Amino acid sequence: MIEYTKNKLTSNSYKNTYHLMAEHGEALQQIALSLKKVQKKNSEGMDKVMKELSEAIACLQQAVDHLRSPFARKYILARNIIYDLISHYWEGVSFLHKGANKSNMYETYHHYFINPVLRYVEEMQSERYKRYKYQCFTCGNKISSLSSAYELTWIHKTGVDSARKSSHFWNYQSDAYICPICNFVYSCVPAGFTFLQGKGIFINENLSVRKLCDINKMAIENVERFEELEQKSYYYILDSLGQASLDKAEKEIQNIQVVKMDTLGGSTRYTFNILSRERLRIISKNRDRLKSLIGMYIKEDKYYINLHEEVIKRLYENRNQYDLIDKLFRMLVNGKFNSIATIRHILYINHEFMSEGRRGAMLSYKKIKKFQQAGLDLRQKYGDQLNKIPGITYRLLNALKVKNKDMFMQTFINAYTYKNEPIPLDFIEVLQDDQKFQTIGYAFLLGLQGDSGELMEEANRDE
Repeated sequence: MIEYTKNKLTSNSYKNTYHLMAEHGEALQQIALSLKKVQKKNSEGMDKVMKELSEAIACLQQAVDHLRSPFARKYILARNIIYDLISHYWEGVSFLHKGANKSNMYETYHHYFINPVLRYVEEMQSERYKRYKYQCFTCGNKISSLSSAYELTWIHKTGVDSARKSSHFWNYQSDAYICPICNFVYSCVPAGFTFLQGKGIFINENLSVRKLCDINKMAIENVERFEELEQKSYYYILDSLGQASLDKAEKEIQNIQVVKMDTLGGSTRYTFNILSRERLRIISKNRDRLKSLIGMYIKEDKYYINLHEEVIKRLYENRNQYDLIDKLFRMLVNGKFNSIATIRHILYINHEFMSEGRRGAMLSYKKIKKFQQAGLDLRQKYGDQLNKIPGITYRLLNALKVKNKDMFMQTFINAYTYKNEPIPLDFIEVLQDDQKFQTIGYAFLLGLQGDSGELMEEANRDE
């Protein structure tokens, strides 16, 4: 704690702020100099270092008292927010300009963002405003000259420096200029995101400003992972809409844009996805299954893959999960993955996704479990020859991956005839549909790998 506190108090961000904090800044500088780690030899008792320890504790308490002052709350906290949060979204202007690291951040922000807006609003009331020939490419407000306009180069992964990269624009002439009002609005980007562990999420439910604010006021108490925060945000959508039931929400909710940002790779990356009411319904109905995927990773080559993120990404992109299910099965057989329940959860989530718009044309959950039971029964028949199961599994996986029904049935029939067992006739009826074929094929493999999860539960859907 002594070392941590000393490092903070002597860091450049703190030292560049002390002059704004009156006597509290001077006191914290002195405390930083006097703080020293207490050294204790193994042969010494605690009584030998108790005096030094007491002095260090007293210093730490003084630091806490000064950091609780209104000056510290105003300036130190602001400096931390600037470097730990805002710097992920924009840079190079206002208090993030390289020459403004010692300035009063409130005054610097006001000077760069607020004062131009106030002057511009006055201009808009004048006669000369009507003669301005340039326009803000975001809102359409008139601009007197390009030299008085702003670019978006200061927003990470958004703006283009027209002076250096004019080839981005038609006829090498940039039209990506904005007015002072839009420049100010863009500075508020960090306020819209809920940020946790280097990642942020923004729900663009823009029916009204009030609704936009309400839906993004996501509490992060008791949330340890970004995936939990993301899942929580989907339920906030329903709550903020004030829906009495999910069925009502399906009728009233419109497509909502979800913007996510990730800073963990060393640079800021944005992804833009649409959360349709169909996706929201699937996510809500499978909330427990999705929750079970939080914290589940697989290692592929040198990289770790977040399974919750992969499943959600495929739902966003309107893609099925079969490629992920195939990968997990192969890793399971190779001993590189040991959570077969995870594969089952993903298969059931995918079945919900594949069933969208095909009511009556897809399998019921009871039938999926029936095929899973068939695989488990066959595994039991191989009780004395379980070493043959991996080979059978690989051949079935290869057939499912390329949707080759003949290859699948040949392996399937051979596996049963080898044990003189009757072949389940239910498989015949699903071979006419590729989607049914893959779903029941992977369900059969769940049982063949020994998964009996949920088989004893009463099916939650009628046939």
